[in-house]
Amino acid sequence: MESLEDKDKTIAILKNRNVKVLRDVQRLEMELAAVQCENDKLRKIANLENEQDFLSAIYGNFDKD
Repeated sequence: MESLEDKDKTIAILKNRNVKVLRDVQRLEMELAAVQCENDKLRKIANLENEQDFLSAIYGNFDKD
């Protein structure tokens, strides 16, 4: 009987760890997406010709391709 309880506890611990790891993975994926978006903005900003285009890129109104 103890063996079954130990197995149940072990399973519960492993499930809890899996949930924590999945949350960490999701958080890291979101951080990666945010950084990639910033990188795209910075790449566009680096190729701008004037201050108005720079401000438009910073505030999300970048339409120049």
